Amino acid sequence: MNKLNQQNVILSYQELSDLYAMKTFYEYLKISDIKARITFSGYTAVRDRENEILSDCNGMKWGEGSIDVIVRTFSDTSQSYGAGYVKLGIDAALLKNCVVPMDEKQKQELREKYVKQNIQGKRIITIGFSPMPVQDKLTLSGRTYHELTQIVDTLCTSCFFYFVGDTPQDQIPQKYKEHICCVNEQGVLKDFYALADITINARNIERTDKRLNNFVEATEGGPLFMVPSTNTKQYGYKQLVTAEAIKECSDANDIIDKIQQYIIADNENKEVSNEISKKRAGHLLATRAKYLPIFESYLRELLQIASLKNRTDLKVQSPQIVITHPESDWIGYAELR
Repeated sequence: MNKLNQQNVILSYQELSDLYAMKTFYEYLKISDIKARITFSGYTAVRDRENEILSDCNGMKWGEGSIDVIVRTFSDTSQSYGAGYVKLGIDAALLKNCVVPMDEKQKQELREKYVKQNIQGKRIITIGFSPMPVQDKLTLSGRTYHELTQIVDTLCTSCFFYFVGDTPQDQIPQKYKEHICCVNEQGVLKDFYALADITINARNIERTDKRLNNFVEATEGGPLFMVPSTNTKQYGYKQLVTAEAIKECSDANDIIDKIQQYIIADNENKEVSNEISKKRAGHLLATRAKYLPIFESYLRELLQIASLKNRTDLKVQSPQIVITHPESDWIGYAELR
């Protein structure tokens, strides 16, 4: 097929997490026999990181020309589509669980890139979405910061902490400064999760009704210790809990207790952490094998080429095709009916 008649598929994104998910789908399609031109279209606030992610895609960004299909993630935060285009929406949680797990060499390369402190054999704990320090412990930010300092105070003899978010280094109390490095750079949380031995999301150290975010990425380096929200209805959460890659806790004190128990167990038998990594990888690879061919088959139908005819347990809405897993309860899905 010459370029003039070649079909165009746009992988659209609104933020880095969408772009990572679309990149997963792109890498899969790259080895298929689909002859369409597949490009990316979107904008994030972190342009350098965005360009880095796309650097091995031959700098492929859509410019001008016809559009045959737009592919986007579907979630509570990304549901709109350009009018008049054929669209394929894929459950964001489902696609994020199709990522290829990192190997130990890749994680070590991240440690060499980012870890400049002398951590003296300590475990690395990455705390994502760390808040600004505030004095009022009655506010959410105040309670969160108070509980984070409590976690550091208890675990600092055996752990070094990366606070990734909005916490300025000069706002850290003096007695904790040798145990904490604050990272305020945008777009690097995924890397710091991957290089860690243990992770915490500051938004999940007390019970809330907020939706989960970044829970798959947060389990890349080691288990995520968290207080589950009242809304965990996203594909992959239950599976990662079963794999012990997510450790559910009742409150900040329970997070501390379970981290201490995990470190003791892993010190006694290194296979504890290795087994968790293996089970997590098994879940991700099984998800890829089961669902990526299904996403491809719907894309083939939209491009009016031979379909793989794969169908399974997914929920599908049409004519605006939106594919979701029954375990993902996105608010906007019911409105498509």
